[in-house]
Amino acid sequence: MLPDYLNYISPVITLGASFFYIKGILKGNIKPNKVGWFIWILAPIVSSFVILQNGGGLSAIPVFMSWIIPAIVLIVSIKVKS
Repeated sequence: MLPDYLNYISPVITLGASFFYIKGILKGNIKPNKVGWFIWILAPIVSSFVILQNGGGLSAIPVFMSWIIPAIVLIVSIKVKS
C-alpha cells in the first residue's frame, strides 16, 4: 500500500504540470478544444463525489484534482478570446 503523504504530493505535481498549459492558453499559443475538456470533467466529478459520500477521505484528493484541473483549463479557455 502506498503511503498517505502521496495524496498530498500528487496534487502539487499535477498543479505544477498544468501551470505551463494554462500559461500557454493565456499567451495564445494553445487553443484547447472546449468540448473535449468538458468531457474530461464529467467522469471524475461523479467519482469524486461518490468517494466523498462513501467516506473515502484522503483518497478523494487525486480524483478531485483530476476534474478540477480540466475545469480550470476550460474556464481559462472560455475567458481568453481565441
